[in-house]
Amino acid sequence: MKRFTAIIAAILFIIKASGGEMLFRPVFPSDDSRIRSIIQLPDGRMAIATVSEIYLIDGSNTTAIPLADSPSAPLPSYDGFHHFYYADSLLWLKTNRELRCLSPDKGLFVPIADSLLSASDLYIDHAERLWKVNGHKLSGTDTTIDLGDKTLQDITSEGDSLYLFFSDGSMQCRQLPSGRKIYESAPYAPEDSALFSRTSLVVKAPQGFFQLRNGSKAALFFYNTSAKTWKKLLETDFALNTLSLSEAGEAIISCPRGLISIDPSTAATTYHPLLRTRTGSLLATEVSTITHDSSGGLWLGTLNRGLFYHHPDTYRYIFIPTTYKSPASSTFFTENQDGSVLLAENGKIIAINPDGTQTTPCHTGLRPNGEYASGAAFVSISGSLFFRENDGYHIFVPADGLSPAITDKGRHAPLIAGISVNGAPTTPADCRILPHDRNFVAFECVSPTYAFPDSTVYTYRLDGLEDEWHSFKASQSPSHKLTATYTSLPPGNYTFIVKTRGSSDTTFAFRIKPPWWQTAPAYISFALAALILLAAAGWIYISSVRRRMVRRLREEHLLERIRDLIAQCRTYEQERQPDTATGPEAGLNGADADFIARAVEMVERNLNTPSYSVEQLSRDLCMERTGLYRKLTALLDRSPSLFIRDIRLRCAARLLAEGKLSVAEVADATGFSSSSYMSKCFVETYGCRPSEYAAKAAKST
Repeated sequence: MKRFTAIIAAILFIIKASGGEMLFRPVFPSDDSRIRSIIQLPDGRMAIATVSEIYLIDGSNTTAIPLADSPSAPLPSYDGFHHFYYADSLLWLKTNRELRCLSPDKGLFVPIADSLLSASDLYIDHAERLWKVNGHKLSGTDTTIDLGDKTLQDITSEGDSLYLFFSDGSMQCRQLPSGRKIYESAPYAPEDSALFSRTSLVVKAPQGFFQLRNGSKAALFFYNTSAKTWKKLLETDFALNTLSLSEAGEAIISCPRGLISIDPSTAATTYHPLLRTRTGSLLATEVSTITHDSSGGLWLGTLNRGLFYHHPDTYRYIFIPTTYKSPASSTFFTENQDGSVLLAENGKIIAINPDGTQTTPCHTGLRPNGEYASGAAFVSISGSLFFRENDGYHIFVPADGLSPAITDKGRHAPLIAGISVNGAPTTPADCRILPHDRNFVAFECVSPTYAFPDSTVYTYRLDGLEDEWHSFKASQSPSHKLTATYTSLPPGNYTFIVKTRGSSDTTFAFRIKPPWWQTAPAYISFALAALILLAAAGWIYISSVRRRMVRRLREEHLLERIRDLIAQCRTYEQERQPDTATGPEAGLNGADADFIARAVEMVERNLNTPSYSVEQLSRDLCMERTGLYRKLTALLDRSPSLFIRDIRLRCAARLLAEGKLSVAEVADATGFSSSSYMSKCFVETYGCRPSEYAAKAAKST
């Protein structure tokens, strides 16, 4: 009986299939074509889960992140296939009894928090609140709910209401944050709970939510949260995999036999058993998962054929029915130079224009040599696709001249997919602050646009360097990427700003540090060094001025001393004359004057004898040394040795003033043991060196 029912359902499925043709294109090549789950991230990227990897697609780049060896936590209560949740910038993946957490921004899996390691299941509601199941308890941030003996299968939320869905088909409405049960309801009678007890999938809708239930049968229900009423929209004998809502509110369901679309207001159902690709092939595989993106495009994941994409605005669908059911081999396609396509069918030629209008030329019996036979797709020069089926001709015409309202629909802000510094790729965290010699910066930007990537127009500028905006059309690049390059950036603060038509700005701020000699500490050091140099220069100048003043004073003092010495020499010469009453003995009585004159004569007689000493002078004067010392001290206030030295210095000064002898010769002539000793004595007595005295004496004469 079950087998008979399945056959009847299959027949009805084929009979009811009609209209709403969709054309899909493959999105990306992958070694793993077993698509399990699809979700769009808030930044516009698509996350695709296969059996072995997670793919992140941004419209230009595809990043594969293997599941193998990624950190995971046990999830013993979840026995379903892959299921995505997104909350707090993290992507959560529930697989068969395992939980993983992916950071899309970093592109890698992160360890599971310790608080979730003991959870038996995990859910995230419509408000992105995380809920974990421990035994019979459901715990959130501020709420704990006792589940009793019921088995939880799914949750969703609306405002401050939390809706819990159990395996017996019942639904509980709980108040947040208290967790108090408000009411309980079910879409079917308790005796039917065994028919739909295996899995539950809840999708939030504007006025309530849809619920897919599977078991020995499958069904789609809608719950109106305002009226608190259930409505059954569909029941099948085969499994219903996933559900997604179009912009018009139409529910699209994936199943092993293609797609089913349902209008919730009328419960009108349309089957799509034949899913075409742009190459003309049919997707003869189970559709495992579907989702709509923000622009209204439909993403379709298959069990073993990979990922496909359809957008309703990409192609206009035209159907030309035919009443004549010809064999498949009787139709051929060919194309005229004017762009019309000729269909040859049993000797009759039909010309179809790209806009769908047709004419029938009178060429009965002519069978053109078409390149494509019936059952294949024909691509015309205009890009139109023609398919010949038993019921007629299916034509997909590219939607030319789309308005910005269509091409910009659901457009997200562009993403900065890569940053390179001095030609080397780097992470955003590593280029927030750059040294002065790493000032060659390039930004690679992509727009997460999947239906009309060629229509993207980037507008960008680097704030801090330029004021004008630059534009770049994605159609200028095969990869639809923008690459903005800036070279030799001077030190400063910069903000790279990029946007697309109809999107918000994406910014990236960074700073290029100045070289060390342009930093504030360096300026302070330079200022201190300048102050020190100025102070040193001032000190040197003042010291120089002071030395000049001292030298000038010394010169004036020396000239004065020289004049005094010259005067003393003249006085000394006069003292040597018999009638002179001046000199050392001036003011002395006759006997003392004679004694001094005799002593001076003895010293002058032995002037050139360096060894002439006080003992010899005392012998020459027939006196004891002590008596000589007392005599000279009493008369001249000079010791004998100073008396001898003064006479030698007087004679030396006279000879130096004459300028005929050198300092060394004068030292020999006056009995000094060396010129250095004479110079030392000369400085002590006259305050200048002998050479200076001679020079000044020469100037004064």
